[in-house]
Formats: sequence, C-alpha cells, structure tokens
Amino acid sequence: MAADGVNAGMDGTAVRRYGRVGRADHRTGRRREHKARGLPRPASDAEARAPAGAAPAAGADPTGALLAALHARGVRSIHRVAFKENRTRLLSVSRDGATLYAHTCYRGAPAEVHAAIATFLTAARGSAEQRAAVARIRDWGAAHRPPATDRTGAPRPPRPGPCCATPAQRARLIALYGALNEERFAGRLPARVPLRLSRRMSRRLGHVRYHRDSAGARTVIELALNADLVLDGNETVLRDTLLHEMAHIEAWLEHGEGGHGAVWRRIALRVGCEPRACMQRALPVTST
Repeated sequence: MAADGVNAGMDGTAVRRYGRVGRADHRTGRRREHKARGLPRPASDAEARAPAGAAPAAGADPTGALLAALHARGVRSIHRVAFKENRTRLLSVSRDGATLYAHTCYRGAPAEVHAAIATFLTAARGSAEQRAAVARIRDWGAAHRPPATDRTGAPRPPRPGPCCATPAQRARLIALYGALNEERFAGRLPARVPLRLSRRMSRRLGHVRYHRDSAGARTVIELALNADLVLDGNETVLRDTLLHEMAHIEAWLEHGEGGHGAVWRRIALRVGCEPRACMQRALPVTST
C-alpha cells in the first residue's frame, strides 16, 4: 500500500495506486469517495469530551469513540465516522473531507489504533510518521478483518472490480499490455491479467490489486486504469501509467514487494517510467 492510502483486501489483497489527476485538493493526501451513503449521526457532546487515548468502553458507540479520539488528536475536519463492509478499502475520506469511512473491523480498535488513524490523516504524506501509522492500521486490519466468504461460508477468492471499457478499449489495453510486456519486461509478466477501466478514479490514474492465498502464492487480482486515459490525447500518460503498474506486478510476483520500495524503483528505472510513488500530473484530456 502506498503511504498516501490505506487499502487492503478482505483476504490479503492490496492495492497500489498511481497518480492523481490535477485537482487542488490532491495535496491533502486524503482518500475521497464520490458517494457518501449511510452517514451516522455526529458524536454527542459527551462523546466529544471522551479523554484522548481512551479505549471504547463496553457498550459505547464505536462511531462516537473513534470520532472523539480523532478530535482529541487535532483532526477537526472530520465530523462523522461511518463503518462499512468495504471490499478493498480499510479507510477513506468523503469527497467533502468531513466523513471518515472505516471498515467495520475497526469498531473495537484500541486507543493506539485510533492514534494511528489520526496520524495517517494529519502527517505529511510519505513521511516516516505516516508510514508507521499505515503499518499499525494495516496490522490491525489483517488481524481482525474477517475473510470474504461465499454463500456456503467457504473462502471466496478476490475478484476484479467492474469495468466500463468498451470491447474496442479492452482490446486496445490488452494489446498495449502485451506489447509493453515483450518490449520492456522480456515477456516475464503474466500474458494476461485482468485489465479494467474505472470511471470512479477522479483523482487517480491507476492501481494494481494483488493477493497472497493461504498457501502463500502471489497473484494479481486486477490492473485498473482511469477511464480518461484512453481518450485521444492521453496516449503518453496511458503508456507511462501502464508501465508504472506493470512494474508493480513484477515487483510483487517475482520479489514479493508490494510498495514503492527499492525493488520497484529499480524496475521502474529499467523499464523507463519515473520511479516515484505518486506522480501529480494532470491529464491533457478529461471527460469533464
């Protein structure tokens, strides 16, 4: 997981995200969603006066407890907390920056996890302090998030998200992936990976979601790209973004590295994409 987001799958999947489309609020380092549904009530005055670092008391409202802990640590921009059964995200922030969405596994999180969430929201993006907070948040999620199951209760393998690409766009992406695999990666990457376009990426250019099963085998769940990347005029950014994500695939499958670490940076330099965790660049052409 990149240091500017907390994303882990139900059963060990993780997400690597690349790039933010030019918007003024990208510097906040917050994850935002387009829809804010099922918002809980704001914390009561009593909840807001909860002492900093206090663990939720038995029978206490976990929504108010987390909100009070965030306010006590200086996170004043968050006015509501909503717990959700997210498929991939552990934490995200609403588009207006006022609501924190947290996976339900954080309902009973202790004070040190609350502190890590506050640090994640306030520390400089990519800083050692934020990385330590991300690690603490993910450790709790890994230990307390139930695995995804099917209707019979059996473990369900993770699945790619929905794709908005037309057949022609899918064919183009598959062809470009194959060409780059041969040209830059000597054909070492899987011949086919689930490729999809997403209209939900208003500020991101792409991500890779990967998985480690119970036997330890590493796989790629999907490579998702911002739908605007396939618009005429965005060809260079599409190629660069795809190389960035393909470098993540090699780092994960061959070396087990899931971030923008030394292995990924070496691969990025070798294949010709900029070895940065998150390029802040605007698309030449957008649909809005």
